[in-house]
Amino acid sequence: MATGAGWAPGRPVERHGAPRGGNARSKSVVPGPRRPSPSPARSRPAADHSGSADLCRVRVAVRLRPKNSEDLAHGADFDSCVELQPESKRLKLKKNNWSCESYKFDEVFSESASQKRVYEAVAKPVVESVLEGYNGTVMAYGQTGTGKTYTVGRLGKDDPSERGIMVRALEHILSSLSFETDCVAISYLQLYLESVHDLLAPEKTNIPIVED
Repeated sequence: MATGAGWAPGRPVERHGAPRGGNARSKSVVPGPRRPSPSPARSRPAADHSGSADLCRVRVAVRLRPKNSEDLAHGADFDSCVELQPESKRLKLKKNNWSCESYKFDEVFSESASQKRVYEAVAKPVVESVLEGYNGTVMAYGQTGTGKTYTVGRLGKDDPSERGIMVRALEHILSSLSFETDCVAISYLQLYLESVHDLLAPEKTNIPIVED
C-alpha cells in the first residue's frame, strides 16, 4: 500500500545510498495555475490574498491510503516502503535496509488523516479561489490501488465523514451560491485509451477530442 494525495511530482531533497530506484506507488492531487475568468465574479467579501503567490503555484501533497475493507478482510500484511514525517512534510522512500531517499512536499498525510483534513488542506483553497472568479484544477494520480478514487470520488453514502474531494467541493460550491443569481454547469467525462465518455450521458459515443 502506498502514497496518496498532492499536487504534482515531488522533488528529492536528500539522498542516502544508491541512486534512485524502487517502485513506490503514489497518488497526488493537483491545484493548477489559475487566471481570472472572462466574466466578473459576483460580489463577495474581500479575501486575504497575503499568500496569493503561494496559492497560484502548483502544489504537491502525498497521502498514505488507509487500509480498506478488502485489505482488512484478507488480513493483508504490508511491509511499508515509506516513512512519513507529516510535521516536516517529508517522505522517506526506503530502498533497502541501508539506503533511502528523502522528499519534501507541500503536505504529507498519514494513514490516519481524515477526508475532511485532506479536503481542507488540498482542495478548499482552490474552491474558494474559483468562487472568486479564478480557474482551478485538482488532480489525483497514481498506480491502481493507491487511493485516487477513495480521496477524490468517495461518495460517503454509508458514512458522510468518508466523502471525498469531489462531493465536498460540490457541497462547498452550492452552499456558497445565490440560487437567484448564480448558475452552475457540470460536465463529468472519462478519458480512457484516447476515447472520451460522457458519464452523465452514456448514450453518447465517439465524442471527438478537440485541440486548441
